[in-house]
Amino acid sequence: MNAYELLKSWQSDPCFAAPQPQRPSFPKTVWLTLTRACNLHCSWCYSMQAIGEAPEQTDEAHTLNLIQRLAQNGVKRFVLIGGEPTLFPGIKDIVSQILNVGCQVGVATNGIRLADQIFTKEICYAGVYFNISLKGVSEQEYISLTGRPGLVETLRGIHNLNKHRGNYVVSFVLTNTSADQLNKLRELLLSIHVSEVVFQTDKPSFSNSLNSNYIQTLAKSCELADQIFSTSKNRLKYKFELSFPLCMIEKGFATRLIDQNLIDTCCDVAKCKGIVVDCDGTLLPCNHFIGYPLLDGPTDANRIISYCKSSDYKRFGDLANRFPMSKCINCSWWEICRGGCLIEWIGGK
Repeated sequence: MNAYELLKSWQSDPCFAAPQPQRPSFPKTVWLTLTRACNLHCSWCYSMQAIGEAPEQTDEAHTLNLIQRLAQNGVKRFVLIGGEPTLFPGIKDIVSQILNVGCQVGVATNGIRLADQIFTKEICYAGVYFNISLKGVSEQEYISLTGRPGLVETLRGIHNLNKHRGNYVVSFVLTNTSADQLNKLRELLLSIHVSEVVFQTDKPSFSNSLNSNYIQTLAKSCELADQIFSTSKNRLKYKFELSFPLCMIEKGFATRLIDQNLIDTCCDVAKCKGIVVDCDGTLLPCNHFIGYPLLDGPTDANRIISYCKSSDYKRFGDLANRFPMSKCINCSWWEICRGGCLIEWIGGK
């Protein structure tokens, strides 16, 4: 089953059709999965869903050609993901190619390889933006959550980015977070001169759905993070990327987050603003849709470009843009919230 068939089976009631968002003529962002290899083994990682006979890493020559072709058709930003993209042997060539075609580079990384100062210097150009995913606030948490120590190396990587004036943000996933952990996190980030942190919340997957009680816990974690980090927001900016509907948050708190621009809308699926190219060339609407591609079978640059310009891609966006519940229809927060993560609504949840 491909992604369109999945959404088609999810809901077809025309009364839930939403106004069509403004869409670009071609996706502006492409996420490139360079490798499935990783130096951490996080228990929650969506990449662990990648099963079958897909290659461990992408073909470099194919990827370099794909970057050039997609940039010629309107892509403005490439985000390198994995696995851990910094482990891909040809990442420096990939970064150079993206910059040469006039596009921005994003690197979603755990930051461990950036502890190598020479490597960091060679990849830290203007136009390259790093998202450093911090897994915990102690080595014990790293060992418990990822299978190995990694905090010291990650902090060294952040230090190297500061030294070379790299552009980066630290991301931290909120789960059942304690006040003690968030206080430690704030002090840790301030001590290493981090200027911006993004709080992400657990995202549902096809093997792991979020129930309402857990979402309420996540909402409380967000309120706690806001309370703790607001005391130092002149030195450390913060935002939230939420995977659940805003109506799950206390109304006054949600209103304040919106009014102060403290929410990032991270999902571009319905707006057809971004696509994912997996290691084997599989085209996905999102890296959480592993196993449900946009196109059946193998793809190449010609097929990807043709599809992204087709009415089939727009029809997929139409389905992804539906209101998940009738109460979303007249909600003033729809354009920011969009009902939370699309995966949570598949199957009528």
